[in-house]
Amino acid sequence: MRFKFIFLFFILSLIQTAQNSLLNKPLNDLYKDLALCTSDTAKTNMLCELGQYYLTKDIDSAKYFLKEAQKTFPPAKVYVTAKENIYKCKVILLEANVLLTVAKLTEAEKLFYDLLTKHDAFLSPSQKAVCFLQLGVIADYQSRSVTSLKYYTRAYKLFDSLHDPRGTSECLNNMGVIFYKQEEYDKGIEYLEKSLAIRLSTGQEKSLVAMLYANLGNMYLKSGNASMAKTKLDEGYKLFSEDKDQWGISYSLKNLANYFIYVKDYDRAFEYANQLKNKLTNGDSSGMVMVNALFSKIHFKKGDCQKSLEHANAAYNMAKYLNVAVRMYEAVSALKDANTCAGNYKEALEFTNIYIALKDSLTNNKASKESLKQRLEYEKEVEQELLKKDLKIKEAEAKQKNLILVFVSAGLVLIVLFSGLLLKKFRETKKQKKIIEDQKLEVEHKQKEIVDSINYAKRIQQALLPTQKYISKSIHRLKN
Repeated sequence: MRFKFIFLFFILSLIQTAQNSLLNKPLNDLYKDLALCTSDTAKTNMLCELGQYYLTKDIDSAKYFLKEAQKTFPPAKVYVTAKENIYKCKVILLEANVLLTVAKLTEAEKLFYDLLTKHDAFLSPSQKAVCFLQLGVIADYQSRSVTSLKYYTRAYKLFDSLHDPRGTSECLNNMGVIFYKQEEYDKGIEYLEKSLAIRLSTGQEKSLVAMLYANLGNMYLKSGNASMAKTKLDEGYKLFSEDKDQWGISYSLKNLANYFIYVKDYDRAFEYANQLKNKLTNGDSSGMVMVNALFSKIHFKKGDCQKSLEHANAAYNMAKYLNVAVRMYEAVSALKDANTCAGNYKEALEFTNIYIALKDSLTNNKASKESLKQRLEYEKEVEQELLKKDLKIKEAEAKQKNLILVFVSAGLVLIVLFSGLLLKKFRETKKQKKIIEDQKLEVEHKQKEIVDSINYAKRIQQALLPTQKYISKSIHRLKN
């Protein structure tokens, strides 16, 4: 089952974006923080982040950190506080990712699903997005395209709401690959081009950008656009080489060999197939199936039926030992063509039937394609209904805003009118007050004039009449 692990490693390397969104510190800093941890929650957090870091680098180290985290927060234990449950979910999420990495799909799927259904209240939006993304990966690997697309779509919406370009580009890439498997190449290209634009604009890792170029190259080739396919494949090969990504280089060599088979340049196809063979390590049976199938295909196209059959048989014998559907599909495809070329029609028919059965299982057969198509049409209708509802809501909001504006405007007019009346009243009151004050001043002035006249007359009178002392003196003299 070697290829199964290689395939999952490839898938997980693509979605490392989502996993590493939980890891925001350099590795050395995490080890330092772990050494300084005094509480169980802080220790668990560091152990989980270290486990996430090692998922696609050293699975044994990831398992070790998972066990250590489970010691501080055993998932089976019932916790009371929200904080405790949050850290319990972190441990479960790490366990689910470890199970997925070692290809224990059923167990991993159950944990991801339980997190979303039983522990939803304790998951952050980014953790929910990771769960949906991983469930999509599992469903995709099990050829459940409709389910996979549903999960990827939910993950995409969450990543988009979080303004996470790495997560959104990964979801678009994975959805594009589903359409590629369903032979919906134009749709697949549309999704991959969107994903590529996001990765280029946000400066994501070369390996992630290179994988998109490689996938786009394959899709353009399948759609018949050979020139665009070559451009994309060359760019992917260049980036993989600059990044020294050996898996990516091997993947590119295979793609380029297939490209030159397509354009009938068989010498160049042999050149890239031999480079791929030289890169394989001893004991890489999965890789040798792929290489022999390539050689068989090239010889078949050149009309060398005997050599084509030799390589096809070699690929088939190794594929039977591996018991991996994808590699068996490549080997049977080669045997079908080689036996037809050699005139072995009975064997050719036998392998054609096997080829069709394998292709249906891997590409999710016609019924599943129809189901996927119907679902997409349904989702499109739902989306249109939602757009209509949004439009009605916006129209209602606009009417409400207009109504509010009318009331506010009317209120402002009333306020202005009322203010005008108050101002007019104030001015009239002020004018009346001034008249009263002027009249008061006039009365006071006249009163003063009258008082002054009286005082003046009194002084004259006092000046003409004899004084009291003189009168008293005169009366006294008369008496004597």
